[in-house]
Amino acid sequence: DILRAAKNGTLAELPGFGAKLAAKIAGAIEHLAAEQKRFRLADAENLAAPLIDYLQGLDGVKRLAVAGSLRRRKDTVGDIDMVITAKDGAAILKKLTQFEGVRDIVSQGDTRATVILAMNLQVDVRVVPEVSFGAALYYFTGSRAHSIAVRRIAQDKHLKLNEYGLYRGDERIAGKTEKDLSKALGMDW
Repeated sequence: DILRAAKNGTLAELPGFGAKLAAKIAGAIEHLAAEQKRFRLADAENLAAPLIDYLQGLDGVKRLAVAGSLRRRKDTVGDIDMVITAKDGAAILKKLTQFEGVRDIVSQGDTRATVILAMNLQVDVRVVPEVSFGAALYYFTGSRAHSIAVRRIAQDKHLKLNEYGLYRGDERIAGKTEKDLSKALGMDW
């Protein structure tokens, strides 16, 4: 509420406040909010499980996999990343936002959505084509350092790697599975 008041000018109108102080307060609140709380692995799994079950039960969801630090089984998890293939991604993401455990909707589009569950657990969901599922899962699972290192391997081979696949020019040469992606990069799966 204070952040909203600082941004809409209401705070600056109070006695002893002004535009500069309101801007500082808004900045401080946004900074604190950006310092994301991490969750123990078991707590993150328990908070995410009902949403995963809900999404897997929706008509039109072909594949769903958890990615990121939860998939890597890190001791603590900052957020939950999921990759989905579906007939109608926009419809699935709309249903995601209607899940009873969603406290806030941060963003929603045709191919991605971010929601906040209980205890401020952020969930990022990406809907990708079936031919990109492996690449997206790989891309959103690896740590930042790992992703940078693998993209360098791709660049050394004059290839481009992103969440949609591995490309030579405009031609997708791998990405449907993580295994074919690794093989195309000359890496062991």
